[in-house]
Amino acid sequence: MPAQETRLRAIGAAGAAVLSRVAYHQVRTEQVAAEVRLDGPRGDRPAGGSRSAVWLYNEVKSRRVLVALSALHAFERHMASTGWSPPTAVENTVAGARALVTEALTEICRFQRAEAFLMTQVGHGIGDIATSEKRTRTGDTPARAPAWPPTALGRVAMAAWSGRLTVFAPMLEPVLLQAARSVTDPPAGWASESATFLADLTFRAYLGDPYCPPGRQAAGLAAYWFERSLTMLAGSWTGDLHAAEVSLAAVRRRGTDPRAEAAAQVSVLRTLLEAGTLHARAAQEGTEAIAILHTLTGHPASLPPPALPATATPLAPAPAPVPVHVPVTAEWADLRSLCDAATRQGIAALRFGDIAGARAAYELAGAVVGGEPEGPGTGDEKRSLALRARHNIADVLIEEGRPGAGLAVIEKVHRVRSAAAAPSGTDAAWRRATLTAEVRVRALTRSGRVVPAVLAAEDLVADRRGRLGGVDNISTASARVTLAEALLAAGHPGEARHHIEDACQYRRGRLVATGYWPQYDRVLLAQAHLALGAPGTAVEILEEAPVTGEWFATRVSLRLALNARRLLALAHAALRETDLALAGLRTLSDVFTSRPAGDALALVVWRDLCELLIKLGDTTSARCLLSRIVQAEPSAADDLPGHAYTLLLRTLLAGHESGTPSAAPHDPAPLDGPPAGHLACRDHATSPDGAPETAGARHDSGGDLPEAPGGAAQGAAELVRLGLDPAHPVLLRVAYEEASRRGAHDPAAAEGLLAPLLCRRPLAHGRPAVGDGHPLHLAARELADQFALPRPAESGPAWDDY
Repeated sequence: MPAQETRLRAIGAAGAAVLSRVAYHQVRTEQVAAEVRLDGPRGDRPAGGSRSAVWLYNEVKSRRVLVALSALHAFERHMASTGWSPPTAVENTVAGARALVTEALTEICRFQRAEAFLMTQVGHGIGDIATSEKRTRTGDTPARAPAWPPTALGRVAMAAWSGRLTVFAPMLEPVLLQAARSVTDPPAGWASESATFLADLTFRAYLGDPYCPPGRQAAGLAAYWFERSLTMLAGSWTGDLHAAEVSLAAVRRRGTDPRAEAAAQVSVLRTLLEAGTLHARAAQEGTEAIAILHTLTGHPASLPPPALPATATPLAPAPAPVPVHVPVTAEWADLRSLCDAATRQGIAALRFGDIAGARAAYELAGAVVGGEPEGPGTGDEKRSLALRARHNIADVLIEEGRPGAGLAVIEKVHRVRSAAAAPSGTDAAWRRATLTAEVRVRALTRSGRVVPAVLAAEDLVADRRGRLGGVDNISTASARVTLAEALLAAGHPGEARHHIEDACQYRRGRLVATGYWPQYDRVLLAQAHLALGAPGTAVEILEEAPVTGEWFATRVSLRLALNARRLLALAHAALRETDLALAGLRTLSDVFTSRPAGDALALVVWRDLCELLIKLGDTTSARCLLSRIVQAEPSAADDLPGHAYTLLLRTLLAGHESGTPSAAPHDPAPLDGPPAGHLACRDHATSPDGAPETAGARHDSGGDLPEAPGGAAQGAAELVRLGLDPAHPVLLRVAYEEASRRGAHDPAAAEGLLAPLLCRRPLAHGRPAVGDGHPLHLAARELADQFALPRPAESGPAWDDY
């Protein structure tokens, strides 16, 4: 312990001893100095006897610091005697977080009541300004604050010098941090600042009302902290969530109305989904609501087990639902409630990244809709729910890595819903249709139909702008993000970045900062910078973002967090920080190896790792991993871009083994995978159709993985025949790799392969195959110059008026 802190602690002990028995205005500084006990080789007193008031003032600088040190000593002694320690259990509810804060504040209030005389003297002294200080403060030269030790005691002394008592802050800081983490990921320093404020406020509340019962005073202070600090940090939705939790707790205490309990449980779930955060907890709330409604309806015969990933934070189990007699014929209202609860649980599970759990929830909702015979007034409603079910199962198919199957399902839903939507207005039919159109764009993008995807996305943005009155609304911002994804997949990252930044700017102040969508925007923006060849900017965006932290991964979206870490690893690879990149991708590969199959992101990570291994010259490991990819990927019709990327890996491996490694810069953002782990699910239910294929249905031996030169062209032609856009950037990358290998001895073949990359003629969506700033286009221009190949004529100089 530093010598200065040792002296200050001894002074605090002496001050506590004196102020506990003598009124403040009767205490002389010499009395406190005489009580100071310091251990040392010369004994605890100087040669002249007792220490002087001058020595004491040289140490504490003011009486404010003296009384604060006295209070700190007394409080630490009280806490040691009670054996109090910070809570270690993870808290997941707002009500539980408030209870943690209330409990800690109650202990502080008890201390203040127990040391009433001392704390009253501290109250007198904390505002005492000496005459010498007054002269200094009114002089021409402002006084400098004293230097204090960089410790908790030093921070208490510094605050006391400014007239604030923060002796309770070290105790409160870990409690407030844990309470805040129940709803958000607080920034560095927030807990310390909040604890300092609350500690001083607790002391002032005692001075103002010293006879209030400690428990009631603590509850009031906790409520004020909740509204003043936590709500300002996380957002007003925390108040709605707390109200829903209180309502649920009240219904559970009564234990007489399972319908009311199910409704209250769903209210908590809806609040979380509307806030766009805490999806791990939302999924469990949905599971509990389904269990209650299952007892009411008796449908289905057995409940599917919850399938939340092991990395999700375990939540406290809810009380078992009250058993009731199942009616012979379940009421339609209960069945509809069960269908909606399963739907919302599926939304939460899919956004978190539990794709198997989402499919199970959607299939449960679909079974409820399909299993009940027609009843009075339910025909139209059931048809709407059936369409919603197909809409949702299409979204699941996309995230399972089968966008082709998802596109086939969503096209049928889109036709029906579009026909039912009015040509103008924003009624429910149009809202359902536009949400389906958004999923359709995503299916087109991920299935490799990039030109139709861009056209459909532009129509979606224009429709929402026209009906909703411009771009200043959340729905149009969401459509612009969808357009950006399509542009990014189509090879136009510069234009995509513009839409992402505009949408991100609009959504930033309107959505929960640590929630799903703002972090989704950051991940997508980082991917755009990667595609533009700016990996350093991508690292800056991702490294300090909540999406790459543990809190986000365990509470909001594990899948989006994993995708962000994947992009961060690719950015390190592009910066030639290969050790960081390889370690990051291998860690992600291990994560997906331990997770259930059926996630498209797993194949994306393995393909990224395989390409990096090829570039590093580890062809043996690359061949083994490529064989694993070939056996795990679905059929080509279900995932055309994925098979195109596998074709690219075959081409790269064959070229490397033949002694002609790729001359292309590493593309850090392959466009075949989920652009940012998109889990939108804004209009989810389930469908009984669309069961996934068995993983590993294609059993290639992997023995002939490096293909002959002609194999790349034949493979690309086959993918185009199956529906992949000929202008897809992954196919263009395959063509570039072939041209770089063959250009030296077959310039004519290289010229034909590079022609789509160099051509600036606009396609059906009004743009060339890849944007002018795309690294692949720039690399193709350099390769054409290297082989002395003709290039399309450049546009003329800028038109200037002279």
